[in-house]
Amino acid sequence: MSLSQAYRNKSYLFVPFSFLDTEKFENFINGLEKSCRWLPATDKNDYLFKYVTDKLMSEKRKDRQCFHFIANESAANECGVFFDNNTFYQTTARQADGKKTPFSFLISDIHLHCFGTSVCILTFGLEFEKSDPAYIASAQYHLRKIYQERIHSPESGESFTFLELAKRFMLHMQKGFTLDFFFYTNPSTERANFFTYLETPKKDSYDRELYYLKWCYNDTFVYDEETDRSGSENYKASADTIWGISPSASVCLVSPNDQNQKFLNNTFFPNFKNQYLFMYILLLHQKYEMYLLLTKIGVGMNNNLKELEKYHDDLCEFETDFVFSNITEVPQYQRLYEKTARIFALADMFKDIREPLTALEERRRKKSDEKMNSVLTMLSLLSIASILMDAFGLIENFSSIHTNTIPVIVTKICFCVVMVAVATFLLIKNARNK
Repeated sequence: MSLSQAYRNKSYLFVPFSFLDTEKFENFINGLEKSCRWLPATDKNDYLFKYVTDKLMSEKRKDRQCFHFIANESAANECGVFFDNNTFYQTTARQADGKKTPFSFLISDIHLHCFGTSVCILTFGLEFEKSDPAYIASAQYHLRKIYQERIHSPESGESFTFLELAKRFMLHMQKGFTLDFFFYTNPSTERANFFTYLETPKKDSYDRELYYLKWCYNDTFVYDEETDRSGSENYKASADTIWGISPSASVCLVSPNDQNQKFLNNTFFPNFKNQYLFMYILLLHQKYEMYLLLTKIGVGMNNNLKELEKYHDDLCEFETDFVFSNITEVPQYQRLYEKTARIFALADMFKDIREPLTALEERRRKKSDEKMNSVLTMLSLLSIASILMDAFGLIENFSSIHTNTIPVIVTKICFCVVMVAVATFLLIKNARNK
């Protein structure tokens, strides 16, 4: 059963990891399917372009680039999670009216998206006890510190972090694969992203609520309009729906009323949990994969042509199969996709990951120039040899008419010296060009 509340809320917390070897992708997926812990999900994203769904969710298994699984109830129970029946609370308490108030929530569902790049995203669906924006923002401020924030289960008496919980769910896969959680961070600095839906009473402005929710700030942070404008964005999608987007989180605030309640229940909220969530995961995957590519750029890589070539192939495959500027013709989805991509600074990250290719192009050009210079040198030598043969032929013809007098001999010697000098000059010039 869900926690009792006047308004509905739903949050998703994301834990990325990589299994490091793209060549083992098929084996990794087979291992998940045989584990009996995960149920394959059938995604139906009608709003996406066909060229997106054909690559990511192809009906042909060998062509599919994204696999979606949902943790079954028995696997969750083994890991200490009882869906809709297990209220967790945080050890970090919040001062409210002079009393310490722990944050309570349910873990309602757990998803796993695996991409052909070897990047996977484990997603925990949460429902908080209170649908108060300040309450949820403060809870997420602590929960996103996924390495250190501990959560407790009164039912089992256990205590663990979300990172430890994620590793529990993937423990059965770590025997055959090396799983690297938050592969782009230094230990203890991991921060999880949030994607949140929250129903709230109608107000003239939600700027303050969105500020705390999208940055995952608690009440120790002072509301700063300048910071809010420079690093994030609020997007009003309709009269009753507004989005707040930052690099840390995206939140959708909705004001239910008699006119829109049916639409929210039957259409918008189900789409948030499926269409919008999948779109956000696509963008997170792009960000995480670029982080992974950046970690592959080692010191001295510019001098290793083989590594540069491999990096170039990986990048081309990523851009071709997983990067899309337009994913749909439905305006509300496309606008949110573009705004989130801009807030994630994906275009700037693309510049960073393409930087090593400048060295690759330079090395390729240099190698091509060296080959061309070698060809030109050979042609020069062949031309000189041809000229010498023709010249000696003329001299021999001239000698057959005239006796080998001193002038004829001197002419032969001078001609040979000139030809050797020209050949030497051309060789030195080509050597310098190399």
